[in-house]
Order: sequence, then structure tokens, then C-alpha cells
Amino acid sequence: MKHHTIQVAAALALLASSAVHAQQAVQWKVADGGNGHWYQTVRLTTFCAFDSAARIARSVGGHLATINTEAELNLIGSFDSPQGGAWTGGVVQNSGCYLGSGCNIPCVGGEPTWESGEPWYAPLGNYVNCWGGGRYGLAAANGGFRWQPVWVDQYGNPIDSLIVEWDADCNADGVVDYGQCHDGTLPDYNGNNIPDCCEQGVACFVGSYPVQWRVEDGGNGHWYELAVNTPRNWIDARSCAMSIGGHLATFHSQDEWHFIESKFDGVQGYWIGLFQDPPTGLPPDQGWRWVTDEPLTFNPWCPGEPNDWVGYQQWVVQAFSTCWDDTTESGIQAPVVEWSADCNNDAIVDYGQILQGQFADANTDGIPDTCQCGTIPSLPTCCPGDLDYDAAVGGADIGLLLSNWGPCGSACLYDLNNDDKVNGGDLGLLLAGWGPCPN
Repeated sequence: MKHHTIQVAAALALLASSAVHAQQAVQWKVADGGNGHWYQTVRLTTFCAFDSAARIARSVGGHLATINTEAELNLIGSFDSPQGGAWTGGVVQNSGCYLGSGCNIPCVGGEPTWESGEPWYAPLGNYVNCWGGGRYGLAAANGGFRWQPVWVDQYGNPIDSLIVEWDADCNADGVVDYGQCHDGTLPDYNGNNIPDCCEQGVACFVGSYPVQWRVEDGGNGHWYELAVNTPRNWIDARSCAMSIGGHLATFHSQDEWHFIESKFDGVQGYWIGLFQDPPTGLPPDQGWRWVTDEPLTFNPWCPGEPNDWVGYQQWVVQAFSTCWDDTTESGIQAPVVEWSADCNNDAIVDYGQILQGQFADANTDGIPDTCQCGTIPSLPTCCPGDLDYDAAVGGADIGLLLSNWGPCGSACLYDLNNDDKVNGGDLGLLLAGWGPCPN
């Protein structure tokens, strides 16, 4: 499991490091006459050949886009594209053309096909610009301010963009997996756009699962879940969120809020972590703060809100799909829980590592057991110097200690002797515990 997670993370990290811009993935909805598939245009920081583009598309659970109807052709043509065009899934095998033979001639033995094996869409034509034999990719070329699909071979002339398409339905429920992974109706804790249940060979149950606002998608790496079976009272909901290692969701940008409301589309109001302190005695527009004590820099109030309507709608907030409203402490359908803690300072949110099986959470409190070592009798004892919680003291731990050298406040993880600074004394304690931690 851990090895597989590392492979997935490496593939996604490669895409994230290569991509300079990715249009938000869009679905061609069945209700709009579409096929239910998802599409995304990705622009890379470097040029790549067709085979590399195909590997990138597969690394994120999709494939290079295919065109099967005029409507789909028009859809692809409506996407923004860089000037040089974008890779699609069209290929020409063993074209039989010779270098410098010219353009717009039939390629002997080189009829174009789709990499996915789907039949070629005839209106695109069976003529391509061929420059040498071998395997060719077909790119959609830019035709000006609004690009048009122009099919040319580009195997020897790498470009820097590609169009990814997702159409897999591994559990045969009639819904494309990509959308279910991203809206939390099926679990995808390793973030590879393939439902975990399908990868594990177990039955898939549609429900409400945590979703991550992924860094490679421009997010913060936090996890979110609509907690549908929690108390309707705001205070109880806040306590419930804290009991599982999270907090009621906080929002600091339009992008973050839109990420949430797109996942929980159709929910008629939900609790968020904004409240008025103290709960009474203040004007409706003053005293609002987040449960995390983060600054309030984003607050899309509904028109005329907050207004403390009839004197009792005050001090807690429900969010709708378009705006926020102050309200009473009860009567809301569900809260949104957010997980952002990183107790071992490895720049990865702990909750995701629990979901992926990298950290144990025997008491199911949403906090890795290793981060609670020595504080709860039923959990493991501490191993002094194991700063990255990998059950051993080694070079990585020395690196963490040295990077935090100097004054260190109370509850500092790297201050092993609790003298409010990281220095030689702490290094000595770390070296004394070198090696595997005792069971």
C-alpha cells in the first residue's frame, strides 16, 4: 500500500512540476447532450513528444482526448489552447511517408486511429501532414484567437500542451469515476483519480467521503467532508469536528469556497466555522471570527446580511451555494469538517496520511498515534529523537533538528530536553537513541 502510494505521489508530482497551467477539468454533461466524460487542457513548462504526453495523461487516470462526434469536436474546439496546439490521442502508425515528401497526401499504411482503440472520426479526414515513417501523434493546432482542431503530425516536433479525457467507470454504475473521486461520492485517498475500492477489488459504495483540495490543483492540501450524520446544533457540530481531529471549515478565498460548494452541490445550507464573539451584544456586522483564529479576509455575505433578523439570528453562519447568512445555532442540515493539522511537520496534512494507511489511528480521533505517543496509555510510547515518526532515529531526524536550530518556544517538537531551544543537548539526546525505536 505504501509503495503504491509513493508511486502515485511521484506521478502526480511529476505532472504538478511540469504543468504551468491547467484549465479546470470540465464535464460534458449527459443533460447537455454529452457523454458524461471529463476533459482538461494542461500546459507544461517544457515541450514533450506524443508518447510523453500520453504517459502524463495515463499517470492521472485518464488518456489523451479522442473525438468521436461533431459535438465533441466542437466541445474540444471551445477550450482555450496555447498557440502551439495541444496533444490529443490520435496516432498514425508506420506512415510510409518520406522526409520532405510534402503535405496532404495519403499516408500509405498510415490511416489515423485513436490511441484508445476507438474508431477514427471520419470528418477529421484520413490525410495528415507526414514527415517520415514511424509512429505519429496528432495535435489540435491553434488557428488564431480561438483555436480550431487542425490535425497535423507532431511526433518530431514536440509541443507543450495536452488535452486529458477521463471516461473510466470501473464499478459500472453509469457515472465516470473521475467526477466521483472529486466530489467524494467514492473514495480516492491516494489521489490518482481511480476509486480506491476498484483498485482494492472490493465493492464500491456511493456515499460521502473526504476529499482533498490538492496542491497540484492550486489548493492547500487540506481535506474536507460533509458530515451528514452529525448533530444539527452548531456548538455540537463544532465539538464533533474537533473530536475527529478537524474543525468546522474556514474559507480564505473564492477558490477555496467554490471548491467546497462544487463538491456538495445541492446541499441546502451547511455549517461553517465562522461565528460572532461574544455571541450577543454586538452589531450584526462586527465581531466575526473563524474557529481557528485565522484572520477573516473573505466573507461573501448575502445581500443585506448579516442582519440579526428579528433579534435572534446572530453569531453563527450557514453557507449556501451563492452566499452566507447569519442564523440561529440550530436547524442546519450538516457541517463541513476541514482537516489541516500537520503534527509531524512533514508538509502533508495528517488526516490524508491516516486515510492512506501511512499512519495508524487506533483511537480514531483523526490524529496519528505516533503524534500522541506517551500521552495516551493505549498508544505507543515515545521514541526520543524520532522527529519524522518513522519508528527510527536516523539522518532525516538530524536534518529536521538542525533546520530548527536555535531558540524554540514551548511545545516545540525539536526541543528534546525542554529548555526552549534546540542545541547540542538535543542533538546528544537524538544520537543516544540512534536506530530503530523499541517496540
